[in-house]
Amino acid sequence: MFFCFGLVLSPDIYGMVAMLMALGAFLVQATDLGMSYLLVQESARESGLHHAMGGIVLLRLLLIVPMLGAYVLSAHLVGGTMSTWTGVVFGVYLLGTQVTQDIFSFLRGARRTNTEGMVGSAFHVLEIATVGGWYLWTRHDVVLLMEGLALLRFAFLLLLLGLLVRWYRVRPTLRPAIVFLRSKRGSVVVLGLLGFALLAHSQIDVFLLRWFHGAAEVGRYWACYRVLMILHMPTLILINAVFPRVAAALGDQDRMRQICDGQHRLGTIWSLSVTAGCLLHAQAAVQVLLGPQFQDVTPLFSLLAVALGVANLPPFGLLLAMEPRPTSLLTSGLVAVAFNTCLNLLLIPRLGPRGAAWATLGSYLLLKVCFILLLRARQLPPFHLRSLFVTALSLGLWWGVSTWARLHTVISLSLLGLVMALLLGLNYRGAHAQIERCADDRAS
Repeated sequence: MFFCFGLVLSPDIYGMVAMLMALGAFLVQATDLGMSYLLVQESARESGLHHAMGGIVLLRLLLIVPMLGAYVLSAHLVGGTMSTWTGVVFGVYLLGTQVTQDIFSFLRGARRTNTEGMVGSAFHVLEIATVGGWYLWTRHDVVLLMEGLALLRFAFLLLLLGLLVRWYRVRPTLRPAIVFLRSKRGSVVVLGLLGFALLAHSQIDVFLLRWFHGAAEVGRYWACYRVLMILHMPTLILINAVFPRVAAALGDQDRMRQICDGQHRLGTIWSLSVTAGCLLHAQAAVQVLLGPQFQDVTPLFSLLAVALGVANLPPFGLLLAMEPRPTSLLTSGLVAVAFNTCLNLLLIPRLGPRGAAWATLGSYLLLKVCFILLLRARQLPPFHLRSLFVTALSLGLWWGVSTWARLHTVISLSLLGLVMALLLGLNYRGAHAQIERCADDRAS
């Protein structure tokens, strides 16, 4: 969706869409109550969560109504002449996304099969087809696209509710949900605040850019940011995929080391490779992935490529969110938010989007230092040195060959893809062999 937005929307309209999305993200987080992480934790530990799941979904649906009204009112204040229907469509899509994510998180943690993964993949294929059809036929009507995506999200919600009823016989009664939330109120508070801290860390620059420089600068910044985040999406999928395993492995130090080691190997390769490709071919990436109205953002794109490369490199401290009460992770998040806000207030008035990018880079560096300290305190490896060294050496050779031989962009990126595939294959086999050796040691 954001690829298509960057190709067809002007910076000021893109900036307004970014503001609506950021505002919706905060209101969605207000209805979250820490459930995004808690559902994965409890379902993976087989704690009988399915008895309360129907009430949790019902509670979330009841909270959508007042939150939708608050979103429409806030969107009017931010969007100026935006219609009420536009606010309703964006709000239904964003709030509906959170409910489906709750059910999907529970199924992913409890089932431990690929059924829910296949359902989710099919839904995302339909979303991509919808966005593609919009781009081909009515590419300038953003509200029409959001209406179609909201209907798809509603259909997906009904499907997930059907799976929930069929597999777990859940009933929409509030009492079990309230009892469950009371028993987990400490975790709910900590995880809810953690969600707000992480969200504020990633969204505060949007609001400050809008305040100091207007919607067009927000559009230029957010277009680069979203494209780079999409390129790093496999790293985020990798982290989310192992959340249930981490929750089930808490207390088993050997198993936790295996999980961290495997995540750090694969995450290092992907993040460094994407960052190197974006830096060497920044101008080509901007020309292909963004529209002609964004052709002046190449320096900003390069700077954000470094910042998000750091953000998606190991250590992955978010794995510690699966602890019952991750107070140390919450403290790190709050420190990073305060530091990021101060940097943005200092740099954005003077440098605009480049100031926001520098603030993002600085705050992610601080957050990575906190993650290293947290993992070392738990005697877990913060990164995989061999993988880091081999990947950096391989990418250095690729960079040198591409620059010296002046390879065409397509040939250079094809060579980069070959290097990535080779490194990922070797490291996946190495991580799998390590797990097998550990299992044999336990058996003996």
